[in-house]
Amino acid sequence: MTWLLCLHLLAFGGYHFADAVIYDAKLNALREGAHVLVNERGVVRLVSQKPTSTPDGATRVEAATLLPHLVDFYSLLQERGLGEDRGANAEGQGRIARAFKAAGIGAFRDPMFPPGAVSVNLSTGLTALAQNGYIELSGGPASGFAVLADPDRDLDELAAQIPDRGPVTVWWSQFGSDRPVLWPKRAAYLRRLIEYFHGRGQLVGAYIQDAGSQEMEALYAVPFDFLEGVPAADVDVDRLRAGLTWAPLACLNDKRYCAKNFERRLAQAKTLELYGQKMLDVAERRMDFALDKMKDRCRIWRGRRGEAFRGLRRWIDKGGALAVGSAGGHMFSFSGDVRSELETLEELGATPNQLLRAMFVDTPKLLGLNTPYLKVGQPANLIVYSSKRYWVKLTGRRVAMSFVNGRRIDGVASAKLND
Repeated sequence: MTWLLCLHLLAFGGYHFADAVIYDAKLNALREGAHVLVNERGVVRLVSQKPTSTPDGATRVEAATLLPHLVDFYSLLQERGLGEDRGANAEGQGRIARAFKAAGIGAFRDPMFPPGAVSVNLSTGLTALAQNGYIELSGGPASGFAVLADPDRDLDELAAQIPDRGPVTVWWSQFGSDRPVLWPKRAAYLRRLIEYFHGRGQLVGAYIQDAGSQEMEALYAVPFDFLEGVPAADVDVDRLRAGLTWAPLACLNDKRYCAKNFERRLAQAKTLELYGQKMLDVAERRMDFALDKMKDRCRIWRGRRGEAFRGLRRWIDKGGALAVGSAGGHMFSFSGDVRSELETLEELGATPNQLLRAMFVDTPKLLGLNTPYLKVGQPANLIVYSSKRYWVKLTGRRVAMSFVNGRRIDGVASAKLND
């Protein structure tokens, strides 16, 4: 160590994370026993497997887990899990933002929320990607709520309604409607649309939740970048495009049909201060009634669950790329609850390597994110858990620290370390 480096360390403030678990992006694996120095300006100064002394003035943090920020591919703001649409105003967005930051989420996507309605409460310390609606053809199943595309008009007019950042999704499911999916009849236009958004640096996918066999048969020929949801029909994974990423929203039906792990997830939402005590009290009083009302459809879902996930299991066995979305927004589906999705993917056979890749590689790629994590000489972008438990079980818990572009963000600074 040169005398210049010694002099620098003597003047060091910031943090020394000693004997930490970190994510190694090159190996797509977790490494133990790492030592990380972040200076008083939030810049990463050292990442090493060799023990180092704590510089004068630095806070030493033992045996923590340091991860990139979590990302959520699908999280509807308008409804946060208890049946009320209260996410549009600034107060509601502030509550969601505090919960997201407390849970270590750094970026999320809402396919329906209007970008112009995103308040400063959601744009400080978070990357909020709001599409303003799925893309649909006039007369299609989603005509009533989607952004309508007109094959006879210039694509620039359609693009003016879509943010120029984040993924773009077309609606590809007839479920709940007597109108057929019209995109297959406009195949040439759809290809032009995909090429157009690729030219803007955006990926294009299809929403296939509960899609039938006809829709799935027509989908294989389209060069989509990703899929959202689990269809009702079986999926021939060998016919899916190479390089495709599947965001299955696998935990969605477990939540909306059976309220799976609702009490645990409600307690988690309470810890993250997602809801006020009054709403929590109402939810707890109504829980037994809700479960009783759901028992018939829950039984039906459990009976067909294995069949519904058959294609996804094959995709996972094949090593296909996955993206993680909480499916937040539907009843009993809390925004930002990515742990449920990770656990469901794990149950379906996803390996530790696949889960790490899904959370820290493939989902950020779909969202167009390329944020440095632990890059020496660059501002720190990371979350800190005060233990070395299995990382999936840590997600959804309150983080001890969160750095965004080298700055400790508001809402988590008072959390205890090493508790």
